[in-house]
Amino acid sequence: MDKVQKGILGSLLTVVAHGTITTTVVFAGSQPPLQGTPWQLQSWSDQTSLVPDAPITISFENGNLSGLGGCNRYRTGYQVNKQNLKINSAIASTFKACAEPIMAQEAQFLSALTMVERFDINNQGELKLTYRTKKGIGTLIFVDANRPPAPNSSKTWLNEKKLTNWNQAGTSIPQAPKPQNDPTLMKRCLEGVRRPTLKEDVSLKDNGWMLFGPAQIYDQTTLVTATSDFDGMCRPLKYQAFVFVNGVFAGTLSPQLMDSRTDSSSRPIFLYDTSNLSAEFNRYDEKDALCCPSGVSRVSYQIQRTNDLPVVVPLEVVTQPMTSN
Repeated sequence: MDKVQKGILGSLLTVVAHGTITTTVVFAGSQPPLQGTPWQLQSWSDQTSLVPDAPITISFENGNLSGLGGCNRYRTGYQVNKQNLKINSAIASTFKACAEPIMAQEAQFLSALTMVERFDINNQGELKLTYRTKKGIGTLIFVDANRPPAPNSSKTWLNEKKLTNWNQAGTSIPQAPKPQNDPTLMKRCLEGVRRPTLKEDVSLKDNGWMLFGPAQIYDQTTLVTATSDFDGMCRPLKYQAFVFVNGVFAGTLSPQLMDSRTDSSSRPIFLYDTSNLSAEFNRYDEKDALCCPSGVSRVSYQIQRTNDLPVVVPLEVVTQPMTSN
């Protein structure tokens, strides 16, 4: 069975035959570094600490800049020339009233935006805006607003000495969480969603999941990856790997939903035969850049039967440093 499918990262050519799977990935071109990511202010050289519960965000899209100043939404235009960035001084905003500390911080932030001269994105995926005032140079540091903080690796399920199975035979497919992104981003990301072709695909779609990547099939066993949301670069957020046997849901490969480029996010998944598979998971520590996790955990699984119903059982996890090829 030959299928040409569109995946999140580009074009996916998947050939599925009896007992064999071949997948070729052709990556799409990279997006402009500023665009496609909703950024949230993390630190500011002119503020020793940011006002709590007043997030400041910024998004760039084809010359249009918009975001939240902590209280009001704002918008204006911008121009980019290499690393040089000029933000228009005429900034429109809503007229909501908030507590005085929030309003003062918002006014200072909008003023700083009009003085921005340069942007940089470092290896950790952080956006730095540099601006100049009469007092000197100021910096605004933003992080991807859709990327949750990496969990403490000492608490992750992959560090358990003995894995406790989270799957139970006969359970239903979990309902996907509602996406949190704005409709414009979702519309762009949905262009990369794989259309359902298998009955397992349809079951996942009926429960709110969006398919990405090729399905893996070995005889009656099928493995499908699906997400409930995307980040600003259309990478999967709150995603999961689902296993089916003869169309019956047998479980997932992680006890928790996963986010791209965070600790415990999935890497390659291997379906060896009808009953045995393994998966790799990225392991980040606090100093790792988003591109480059320092470790990998490999988990082996077996599909067993309880009351004649299939269930995925995690057997063993081995964690080791990432090796460069």
